[in-house]
This record gives sequence, structure tokens and C-alpha cells, in this order.
Amino acid sequence: MVQRLTLRRRLSYNTRSNKRRIVRTPGGRLVYQYVKKNPTVPRCGQCKEKLHGITPSRPSERPRMSKRLKTVSRTYGGVLCHCCLRERIVRAFLIEEQKIVKALKTQREALVKPVKKVVEKKKPVKPVAKKTAGKTAGKPGAKVAGKKPASKGAIKPRNTIRVPFETPRLAEIAYRVLSVDQEPRRNFVQKTLSLEGDVLVVNFQADQVKSLRTAITSFFEGLLLCQDTIKQFGDPQEDKVIAEGQDNAGTQSGSDSA
Repeated sequence: MVQRLTLRRRLSYNTRSNKRRIVRTPGGRLVYQYVKKNPTVPRCGQCKEKLHGITPSRPSERPRMSKRLKTVSRTYGGVLCHCCLRERIVRAFLIEEQKIVKALKTQREALVKPVKKVVEKKKPVKPVAKKTAGKTAGKPGAKVAGKKPASKGAIKPRNTIRVPFETPRLAEIAYRVLSVDQEPRRNFVQKTLSLEGDVLVVNFQADQVKSLRTAITSFFEGLLLCQDTIKQFGDPQEDKVIAEGQDNAGTQSGSDSA
């Protein structure tokens, strides 16, 4: 005779939280064993990668867990991964440097102001329209000169900007800094950046000329700040190469003196 199995819980529906399986005990009886859901690992809020160093658990278990099992000892630990955190720190540093350079630039412009010459504007003379004979004026189907038919399909304005740099390394630095800032959706402007050796190529496409002009102006402001920052602080890779060359020269002179 087959052994009868009894449920251990009052819930008898086959739901996701009420999964069960039949297990034989050491005494030879068959009983129901409830299967828990698989624990999950938190993911990065930016790149959606799994966070390392955190114990897998269910959401109901996390309030009862200690803090050392739910986070790691760094800024935004348990929320962002180390790669995304590094990008945010570098971006914040570059933004602060750009603000400092912009403030210094405005101070220099305030100290040295060019004197503008006052030029008197002449009033434009309105052209006098010549009166034509009344032959065509009286006809209902006569065409008026100077008016062109409107085009049916509106063409979206586009613009391509090519910015040359001294080296491909400087072009890559500018590309990484400027590609982070994206155009807001309300402007309906599409901006794409690409590299061609030591030339930074920027393509703009917008629905209106006004939006295109605003996007290009803001891009040039960021580009000027980026160039001023590079001129003031230089390329970190070149500084490293110069420092290594000085170290090698010092060791070589020490060996010659010995």
C-alpha cells in the first residue's frame, strides 16, 4: 500500500514560494520537503554587473544579516562596482578642473577689457517699389513675382566639425571627456563623436536650426575648457615618459662616474 503524504503547511497551491519535493527519511518514511528560492547577488546600478564580495541572499534575509556581509569597504560599496566608481571619480575631477580653468579665464578677461569703438549706425533706406501696368493686376490667375513654392519634405539641418590635435593621444583624451556629456532629449539633437587618427570628428543633426546652434555652442565651450585643462596640466603619459627618461639618465651618469 502506498504511503499517504501530508502537507506541512496549510497552503496547498503550487506557487513559486511553495515548491516541494518528496524525500525519504532515515526511518523509511516519505515526507514533503519545501524548497527555498535561490539566493541572488546584488548588481551594479550602472553597468548591471554582479558585485563581488557580497554574500548571496534573499531580500527577506538581508535585514537580519550583518553589514559586513552586505557591502564592501569603499565608497558606494554594495551599490556600484569598482569600474563605474573610478569613472565617476575621474569625471568629477575633470569637471572641477574645468570650473577652475573657466574661473581663471574670466578673471583674466575682467582684468584686460578691450575698448570698443562706437560706430554710428546708418538707417537703412527702404527701396521704392515700381508700379507696373494694370494688365496683370486685374487678372485673377496672374502669378506674383518673387514668391517660390514651399518644399514638401523638410530637410533636417546637419553639421560636421573636425577638430585636429597635436597627437592622437590628446585627441583620445578629448574624445573620452566630451563623449560623456550627452545632449538632452528635449533639444532633439543627435551628437556622434568619432576619432580619425589625431582628428576628432563630431556630427550634429537636429530638427531645428536653433537647437543645432545651441548644441554646437555648448560643445565648443566644453572643447575650449578641455583644451585649457590639457595645456595647464599636460598629458600624464608624457610626464611619465619624461620622468622615466630622467631616471635612466641619472642611473647612466652614476654608472659612468663609478
